[in-house]
Amino acid sequence: TFSVADAVTLQKRLLGFKNDELYNWAEADYDLDNRLTVSDFILMKNALLEKNDTSYIEPDKRCTNA
Repeated sequence: TFSVADAVTLQKRLLGFKNDELYNWAEADYDLDNRLTVSDFILMKNALLEKNDTSYIEPDKRCTNA
C-alpha cells in the first residue's frame, strides 16, 4: 500500500529532485514497465482518489451566526 506522501515523493523524483529516496520503487511502477514515469504517477494518483471516501457526513450541530 502507499500514501499521499509516496505520491509526493514520486512526483518530486519525476521533477528531478533526487534527494527523496524511493525505498520500494517497484511498488510505484503501476504499469509494470520497470520504469517510473508520469503514467505511473497518474495511475497512483487515481488510485488514491478512489481509495479516499469523500462522502458527506452531516455534522451533529451546525454553527449559526445570529
